[in-house]
Amino acid sequence: MKIAVLGGSFDPPHHGHLIVAQQVLELGYGEVWLQPCATNSFKKIFASPSQRLEMTRLACAGFPKIKASDFELKYNPKGDTIDTARLLNSRGINYDFIIGSDLVAQARRWPRFNELCKEARFLVFPRLPHERKPRLPQGFRFYPRLATVTSINSTEIRERVKKGKAIRHLVPEKVEAFISKNKLYA
Repeated sequence: MKIAVLGGSFDPPHHGHLIVAQQVLELGYGEVWLQPCATNSFKKIFASPSQRLEMTRLACAGFPKIKASDFELKYNPKGDTIDTARLLNSRGINYDFIIGSDLVAQARRWPRFNELCKEARFLVFPRLPHERKPRLPQGFRFYPRLATVTSINSTEIRERVKKGKAIRHLVPEKVEAFISKNKLYA
């Protein structure tokens, strides 16, 4: 079975993540793993790894082929994608990473990027407002269909929570309840 791995902060996970995952499943992947990272060199993370994993589990509830994965948190807490790729390869897991088109340029700054391009394959999913197709490195390919895209992002959700605004339309109900109960982002 081939897996698609969507890594990220998931701070918090939202409907946009699920929209991407569902469309990627339709390409024939057996599962999509939403995989929270332990750290992110490019942005601050607000919720703890365990909180982000639990919110991701709650977001995936009711989607049998979309799973919350603790793989990187468990086996690669440093979070370098090359190390995660090598760990997945060493376990014989057949996978592709999913990356948003907005992150392709940033990916080139990841540790040992050239090695990573030889170790892993990437599916580039379009993300607003970054619709133009960047030149792709080796091992990267574009999502091959017309995609439903969204501009929902975790930063906007955290800001709305901080200001006391509704987020029900942006995150699954169980994620909203978890954020409220744990007083996250306020």
